[in-house]
Amino acid sequence: AALRTFQGLTGFATAGLALWIMFPRLAAWMIARVSRFGRVGAFVAQEFATLDEFRDRLPLLCIAFVLTVLVLTLVSTTFYLLSHGTPGGGPGWQEHTLIVPLVMLSALVPLPMQGLGVVDYTLGYMYQHSASPAPIGQGFIVAMAMRLIGIIIGGLAALGYALLPPPNKDVSTP
Repeated sequence: AALRTFQGLTGFATAGLALWIMFPRLAAWMIARVSRFGRVGAFVAQEFATLDEFRDRLPLLCIAFVLTVLVLTLVSTTFYLLSHGTPGGGPGWQEHTLIVPLVMLSALVPLPMQGLGVVDYTLGYMYQHSASPAPIGQGFIVAMAMRLIGIIIGGLAALGYALLPPPNKDVSTP
């Protein structure tokens, strides 16, 4: 049921974006109306105005959308594989495509270390309330494994950067 609701909201947002792009007068009308809602309205109106600038760059907007969906799909697949690679299993891949973006939203909380604890709790909560509940603590294990993978990748990148030869600073002056 939650997945259908999420898909419905996504479809509604996509239809709204299509109307926004196709009808410039609707965009101007929306910006004028939304800006009246005080502090939040000014922020949302600014976001709408920024979106309005992309009307002439529709291919760029489409490419950015496709890349975002691709990245979220890959991250969801990573969480799915981690949850099924650890003892206890977890929700299915389709459920992960709903769970992972919501968990990533919880990482937006401005806390140190990407909200250590918030992401783990949210993932565990979502695992417990999915259609195929995972054992207690499974979300924490998957979140820690994901953090460990990030640390390993960061360490490899730092090692690769350290092993690069220094840039050639041969600057000729006339």
